[in-house]
Amino acid sequence: MANWDEMIDDLEEANRRMYELVTAQEANEIREDVSNVRAALRSAIAEMEQSLKDEQATNANFSDCLTRARKLWQAAHPEADYWPDGVKNIMWLLERLQAVEQERDEALEDAENLATYMTIGTEEGKRQALKEHRARLAKGSQL
Repeated sequence: MANWDEMIDDLEEANRRMYELVTAQEANEIREDVSNVRAALRSAIAEMEQSLKDEQATNANFSDCLTRARKLWQAAHPEADYWPDGVKNIMWLLERLQAVEQERDEALEDAENLATYMTIGTEEGKRQALKEHRARLAKGSQL
């Protein structure tokens, strides 16, 4: 009988060792899973932090643009004790830009005309062109 008792003891010991090995393997797999989850969380946090920094930079830039637009409007309307909301202010700035572009185009055309008159025009035409050019310069910007 001792032989059977030893065999039963050996089987119980083998079963215990197998359980310990399975448990150790599972524990290693769980540790690896936890490590992977931690790495994924760190990566997600880093992405979210970068996204937040980008959004903050965008908001700061937008706020700076609105402040500059407000200051431009206030400089152009010193008598006003208010300024328009963002959309109206942007529309006003776009209108100003369009007017400045038109003024620039007119100045370039005027310079081209003056150059043409000065190179191929008669003396009277040159004097008249120069006089008109000086009058437009004296008039200045209407903005």
